[in-house]
Amino acid sequence: MRTVAIEADVSLGLLSYHFDGKDALITAAFQLATTRLLDRSSEAIEGIVDPDQRVSAYLRGSFHPDFLDDEYLQLRMSLWAVAKTDDALGSVENTEP
Repeated sequence: MRTVAIEADVSLGLLSYHFDGKDALITAAFQLATTRLLDRSSEAIEGIVDPDQRVSAYLRGSFHPDFLDDEYLQLRMSLWAVAKTDDALGSVENTEP
């Protein structure tokens, strides 16, 4: 939590006020990343009726430049790996926004 507070340039108290602990912070970060990805992909298929075109558009939305940044990809992969061993975090991946 202390490292995140320093990186975010906020006080540890403020971070602790909004998150009950490290697990809550990690879960919130994973939820945000997952929601952003699903939202962008869902936006990409709006108005498209053909199933093949919907799949293509959905995948293009998933590979939007917002999600191809090295730091974002590292964060996403790290959170995904933790989600595979943490039931609470894994449940975030299995829910819809």
